[in-house]
Amino acid sequence: MTDVLVEPGGDENSTKARFRALVTDWREGPGRVSMCVVYTAACVRTDDGWKFATVSVRVWPE
Repeated sequence: MTDVLVEPGGDENSTKARFRALVTDWREGPGRVSMCVVYTAACVRTDDGWKFATVSVRVWPE
């Protein structure tokens, strides 16, 4: 995971988050980037701490 960005949500008990991951392939020699993944999430504060409410994933290439 890299490029983690967390922003305020609509109130003090919510946030929006975006983060990326590079998936590499090392099976045939030097590592190569095989895809890039972008996650978008909504988080909420609960009595037990912060939790993911929703997470969506976009993978490139599609």
